[in-house]
Amino acid sequence: MRTMVVAPGPTTSTFDIYWYTLRALDRLDVDSFGFASHSRITYHQIGKRSIEDLGLSYTVSVIGSTVMDVLGAVADTLPDVVHVVDGSLFGHHLMARLRRLSESMADPFVVSIHMTEEPYSATGFEDMRKYAHVVFVNDAYAVSEFDPDGSKMVYWMPHAYDPEVHSPNLDYDSKDIDLLFVGTVYPERVPYLKADWGDMVCVFGGSDLGNDVDLSFGNVSNDELAKLYRRSKICLNKHREMGSVLDESQTYRYPPHAVSPRVVEAMACGCVVLTDHRPELDEIGKDAVLLYSNVEDAVGLARDVVQDRDAWTDIARRARSAIESRKYDTNVSRMLDIWDDALKLLRR
Repeated sequence: MRTMVVAPGPTTSTFDIYWYTLRALDRLDVDSFGFASHSRITYHQIGKRSIEDLGLSYTVSVIGSTVMDVLGAVADTLPDVVHVVDGSLFGHHLMARLRRLSESMADPFVVSIHMTEEPYSATGFEDMRKYAHVVFVNDAYAVSEFDPDGSKMVYWMPHAYDPEVHSPNLDYDSKDIDLLFVGTVYPERVPYLKADWGDMVCVFGGSDLGNDVDLSFGNVSNDELAKLYRRSKICLNKHREMGSVLDESQTYRYPPHAVSPRVVEAMACGCVVLTDHRPELDEIGKDAVLLYSNVEDAVGLARDVVQDRDAWTDIARRARSAIESRKYDTNVSRMLDIWDDALKLLRR
């Protein structure tokens, strides 16, 4: 099955899903190629210290092209599937043109989309849905919300890790960072990042968004982030609570179910995750994370576990076991089966 993967989204996390999907397709020996169709600066630096201070590499990469380039690549390569890895602020016109191009061909191709921002995105799901033959979402509740009778080919694809990148380090004594946070400093995360963590070695990085949080560095690639996870005893996670950072009155369009991708990736790297609750944790196993209810609770849990080698090792091992099967290869194998069924319906 010849598969073209397109990355039009503006966010770093979207590009991670695009890249790891391609890597899994390659490992599964699928005839596939990628097309990054957006203009973006991959990584940038902000904060008091540079990335080099932490022993990481710094890279700037700019990728640019147009919708017509994407359509031209499709016409030249004649794929069986065009899979669009979608972030927020996505251009609907590309999906509309892809669908029209598919319908004009003697052997139509499957138009597939991965809605990576559900349930945060303010973009219209139904506007996207009408152009795609197959839709994948990262939040299980999106399936029941938008495809209650199972007739629209909407599928849950949980967050995953790449085994070649997110390899575990379960050696407590090798960890030189006590508490790590890397992400966007949304308002709901500020009280946690400004909390009194005592004498713990804390490293915070990401995008500040003007919230006056002392960050050590800016955005980093997922590969570099995996190195930080392996160096850290605890990863702090606070799930987003608003649909858009630009509109504080906006809330979820439905109750969120999924954990952040950092939860799965950090667990895979042998880093204990300190997090608030999401329903998906009930399925992963609440004993595989440190679950807090407020700032004081989070600080207390972290202080206790970071000083207790046996307790930390026990949780880290449970965590790695709990997400062992959540590999990109597993997700992509399921995608291939779904695309195969869709292609048979399309070309019958």
